[in-house]
Formats: sequence, C-alpha cells, structure tokens
Amino acid sequence: MPTSDADHQGHPRAVTWASGLWILGTAVGLVSAVLLFSAVPSPGYLLAVPTSDSERAAGIGVLLAAWSLARLVFAWFMLRGHVWARTVLTALAGLGLAVITFHFEYVTALNCIAAAINVVAVVLQFLPSSNAYFSRCYHRTHAPFDAPEQPLRPSERRAQI
Repeated sequence: MPTSDADHQGHPRAVTWASGLWILGTAVGLVSAVLLFSAVPSPGYLLAVPTSDSERAAGIGVLLAAWSLARLVFAWFMLRGHVWARTVLTALAGLGLAVITFHFEYVTALNCIAAAINVVAVVLQFLPSSNAYFSRCYHRTHAPFDAPEQPLRPSERRAQI
C-alpha cells in the first residue's frame, strides 16, 4: 500500500478532499436555500420586480442553479490545480461567512453546516501539500519558454559574412 500523500491521479489527498467538501458544501447549501426560500413568504430583497409566486420561485431556482453550478465548476478547476479557482472558492467561502454574519435572522442549522464544510475545504486547500501541488501546477502552465530567435537585420547579416 502506497504511503504517499497523493491519490491515484496525482492530486494530494488534501486537494481531493477539499474538492469533495466543496461539492458536499454546495449540496448542503442548496438544500438549505431551498428550505429557506420555501419557508420565507416573500423574499422581496432578491427580486425587486413584483411577480407572482411561481415567477419568483422560478427566478430563485435559476439563481440557485447557476450559483451551485458555478461552485461545482470552480471545484473542478481547483482539483486540476488552477490557483485562480482556489482563490475564487476562498472568496466565496468568505462571502458565505459574511452573509451568515450579517443576515443572522435567516440562518439555519444547515447554513452553519455548509459554512463549516466550506471553512474546512478552504483550510485543506492551503495545507503545505496543497500549496506545493498548486505551485507545481502553476509553474508547469506558466513556465518561461524560449523565445524564437529574432531574424537578423540586413546590416547584421552582412556583419556575419
């Protein structure tokens, strides 16, 4: 049995776990949001346009689906070693904590669970093995390349002869 810190695809286990936790946190947050919006009679702060309940529910559903899909896409890119995706996910976790802090009247136990999952995922993303993985991936994709030689000017060609 291998004792390395990497899984079978070369990702550190911490990054694999962080990606899985982002997926789990997204699912828990989605369930929490659906339960919250089904219990709140009129979330007028989301959609300022007067609409029927079915139109409001459809609008909120589209927003939740887009938000969840974006988080899943960022988790996928983070798993592949993209530093920008790790940064975006960290910012989203911070945003989620700010929302919980400033809109405490709408916080449920599921919100707190989702936030805790996100915090653990962020911590896993910044462990030393994760940092080394992201650094390797960054330097592999942003490695300096040898610039092609510039063509010689006519005066330089004559000087070589």
